[in-house]
Amino acid sequence: MSRSRRCVVAVPGSSEKMIGKSLEFQVDQVFLDLEDAVAPGMKAQARELIGKTFDSLAKEKSHFKAGIVSIRVNGTGTPWLAEDLDFLSQGAGKHIDAIIFPKSSSADEMKWLDSELSKVEKTCGINQGAIAVDVQIETAQGLINVEEIAKAPRISSVAFGPADFMA
Repeated sequence: MSRSRRCVVAVPGSSEKMIGKSLEFQVDQVFLDLEDAVAPGMKAQARELIGKTFDSLAKEKSHFKAGIVSIRVNGTGTPWLAEDLDFLSQGAGKHIDAIIFPKSSSADEMKWLDSELSKVEKTCGINQGAIAVDVQIETAQGLINVEEIAKAPRISSVAFGPADFMA
């Protein structure tokens, strides 16, 4: 997937009000955030809210107005990534064009993610490779390996996260 992303709107997955408003945004990409915009104690609730939104849209035969709909999952090494991938397998994967993968650090990590997304796609009954990956380079290790990361399967964009380098 190679599409311009001139206007990207981040939406906290835990905010019903903001998700509702984002449905009408005619922007290049809306990403529903399960990572930084969601407090640790709200991660499960955010997944549930996003799932209900997708279910409601499917029943109404409606969709987001954005060109690309994605979910930013939690990164490797967090206790939430496995739950995020399970959430995608339970059906949310059918409703997105991409995931945003934070703190990408290596090509091996991207190969692992490709394998996990293949499982999600198989479970959801969608084409293999249908879910693209937008990677975020937010660590020194990721910066060192950015060229290899960018060559990995499914990568549709690479973004630099300057705030994480300043923290």
